[in-house]
Amino acid sequence: EKDRYGRWVARVQLPDKTDVGAQMVAAGMAWHFTRYSADRKLAALQQKAKVAKLGLWRDPKPMPPWVVRKARRN
Repeated sequence: EKDRYGRWVARVQLPDKTDVGAQMVAAGMAWHFTRYSADRKLAALQQKAKVAKLGLWRDPKPMPPWVVRKARRN
């Protein structure tokens, strides 16, 4: 599907049924944007990554990409 800005939004699944987005969140390499997703699995994976300080969660003050984009506009 497309979001309100016309960007494609999709889930990527490998032939073995691995959810690539979930794997990225679990590894701390992607954010779960709760404003547009109520996926409890992704929320739990992100929380586990935070607690384990994986990937971007190693940074003491990680900044979500949507905050960075907003700051650039201002």
